[in-house]
Amino acid sequence: MQTISATDLARRTREILDTVAIQGSTVIVERNERVIARITPEVPHMTASEALAGLERVLTPEEVDAWLKDSRGPVKQPPDFSAPSETGRGGVGVRCGAGRAQAGRSPRAGGQVPGAITLPAG
Repeated sequence: MQTISATDLARRTREILDTVAIQGSTVIVERNERVIARITPEVPHMTASEALAGLERVLTPEEVDAWLKDSRGPVKQPPDFSAPSETGRGGVGVRCGAGRAQAGRSPRAGGQVPGAITLPAG
């Protein structure tokens, strides 16, 4: 691992970046004897197509199909929101709170609340 000063980095940027890219080495940058940065080579990555290239020469067509089916996992069915809910009206049933509000009364306050919006029971 090479250690350089920030001044050297400013003066020799191209050379240092070439060292990192070509040799794959990490360069530590210091300013006033304190490490301020590390320049590291990019981690090589591979696409799925690249990773699987040539696999068909190793596996039989049946093994490829089985592997693909297994890699995709089980097919999950989405929930059916059109089925009747507990409200009996279809769609998604929503329940709020532990009890039902009565017209003009608030279950929390125990009495009338001016300007309260209440939902019909049932």
